[in-house]
Amino acid sequence: RQRQMCIRDSPYRALKYGHSVYTIWMGGFNGSIYASLFYLLVPLLAAIPMADTWLSDRQSGYYQFVQTRNKTKQYFRGLYVCNFTAGGLVTIFPLAINLYACFLLVPDEKPDLILWDTHTVSLYGKETLFPSVFYDYPLLHICLFLFFAFCIGGLLAGVALAPVSYTHLTLP
Repeated sequence: RQRQMCIRDSPYRALKYGHSVYTIWMGGFNGSIYASLFYLLVPLLAAIPMADTWLSDRQSGYYQFVQTRNKTKQYFRGLYVCNFTAGGLVTIFPLAINLYACFLLVPDEKPDLILWDTHTVSLYGKETLFPSVFYDYPLLHICLFLFFAFCIGGLLAGVALAPVSYTHLTLP
């Protein structure tokens, strides 16, 4: 017989008053080992999807085909746009999955600086960008955080693609 999962079976059942999705999710301010490990691996995660695309195109002969058609500039523009997008998506995908799971398991309560004793984000502190947005519009704050994470992942993917033009090695 299967049991339905409810809050009493949730791993978050031991949380005291003052925690919500906005303070528990991996992109929040909880300082968990999983969040630390994720941020340690973000550069590698962002670099993997398309880091060796240009080199594999060059080795397969596709780049020479593009070069004969005088479309080199368009090729590199498209390559870097796809690389940026892939790096950004790979970066925010685990954050979005974690946020979705937290919305399923943890109460969606608006953060309150006065009532909560967590002190995760001070109104004048440097724990996050836009602390007033965190307290007034927490979901907008998460969307901004995901947008910045997407941009950082895309930039890291671009940094990984740049040195490939000087090497002859591909990722295994």
